[in-house]
Amino acid sequence: YLNTDSTNAGMWYSVGTAYELKNQPDDAVSAYEKSLKYLPKFEQPAREIYEICRKKNQWDKILNVFQSLHQAEPTILFYRLILAEAYLNKDQFQQTRELLLPVFDQQGLPWQVYELLGRADMEEKKYPSADNYFQTIIDKDAHNPMGWLLKGFVLSDMDSLTRAEQHYRHSLEYLPDNSFLLSFHGISLSRLGRDEEALLPLRKAIDKDSTNINAWLSYGFALNRLNRNSAAALALEKVLKLDPTNLTALTTLVMI
Repeated sequence: YLNTDSTNAGMWYSVGTAYELKNQPDDAVSAYEKSLKYLPKFEQPAREIYEICRKKNQWDKILNVFQSLHQAEPTILFYRLILAEAYLNKDQFQQTRELLLPVFDQQGLPWQVYELLGRADMEEKKYPSADNYFQTIIDKDAHNPMGWLLKGFVLSDMDSLTRAEQHYRHSLEYLPDNSFLLSFHGISLSRLGRDEEALLPLRKAIDKDSTNINAWLSYGFALNRLNRNSAAALALEKVLKLDPTNLTALTTLVMI
């Protein structure tokens, strides 16, 4: 069919999907690019390119594709968001702001706008403004874990350890089963020297997600500091099963 209508965007999208099913991601991206060449406002192939390239950290490729799309369809917010994320991952924080601030006053913006602007500010240690962006995510939807996690990171980076612990504890009122929030609550308790208290949220985090390396590692460290060496060793061994290259766990385990 493409031999008779090579400009059919839908057909090129189908070709890209077929390549993905055959585990040929590079060929899939090429087909999706052709789909977008003939119909730049066709968002689905753009989303597929983003997902494939993001997994491979191909941010230059994403910039190349989405700069053209954004120029052709400047009103499509998704293209603007992906460009902003690519610039953020290349440490080009001002470009991230320049893309997002012009649309900041629009109604009904997705939470990712606040996330990206906040992360750009956090990377440059502009903590008060980063905190405001992340708090906005929480205010818009208290059941979105990203706002809680990122605001907690800001508080920790500012060495506001007590506030960070209180913040994570508060987050669990809305998301009591979130393994990441549980683990960071435990970590914040440990950083305050409250290892015994930290064991409970860390153990809960592990129970909710047995692959949570951060939780296992922090659990092992807390047990080690409490001189519960056998249990600490088991936790650190679990870390190494999940990530055999984890030198922090290996070093600590050797010293127990």
